[in-house]
Amino acid sequence: MARLCPHCGIKSRFDSVFPSGIGKNCDDENGFHYIERCQECKGIVYSIWNVDLDAPVYKPVISHEGTYQKEKEDEEATPAEKFSYPFILMNPPITISDSFEKSFVEGVKCLNVGAPFASVVMFRKCLQIIAEDKGATKGTLKEKLESLSVSGTLTSTLESISTVIREVGNDGAHPNEFEPSIDDAKDILDFLLLLIDQIYILPEKAEKLRARRTSSIK
Repeated sequence: MARLCPHCGIKSRFDSVFPSGIGKNCDDENGFHYIERCQECKGIVYSIWNVDLDAPVYKPVISHEGTYQKEKEDEEATPAEKFSYPFILMNPPITISDSFEKSFVEGVKCLNVGAPFASVVMFRKCLQIIAEDKGATKGTLKEKLESLSVSGTLTSTLESISTVIREVGNDGAHPNEFEPSIDDAKDILDFLLLLIDQIYILPEKAEKLRARRTSSIK
């Protein structure tokens, strides 16, 4: 069965590296454990498949950010994937610099292993690199974001999202009362991806469409 690879983001088939039927997972439910290799990028994925014939079946659904979600399908007793690691796409959707790519990948790795403090700090670093790439090179990160808001690079919504990334990143780095959880870190990743989409990806798509239209009219 083809499914989205969390390493390369391509819907691919997987070859078994380690045989199934290894035993049980860490919970009290039975499961077949697989170690598989993506046929496209050769990335390794570890997954657990449900074999409880009395349990309702849930089919895996891939969300826009690449995480595995569950959607109830029916009561028929057929195997279904319960867990997959890594569960989030590993590579950034754009390339700004080596530092950005390393920070993004490290942030996702930290999230995958359950280290939200380190994860949000890395995503905050990504935000700072974005701000500087867009011309805000002076002052603190707060001042850089304010500068981008004044210049129109950040809408009020994007400024609000950026502020949350900055503040939660600070919480991860310093002994504050608020301690980011895994769910908080996942939200920060969602916000960062939305910011990238709005600032980089969508404008580039619009420009390419405008160029195709202009070329067609001529």
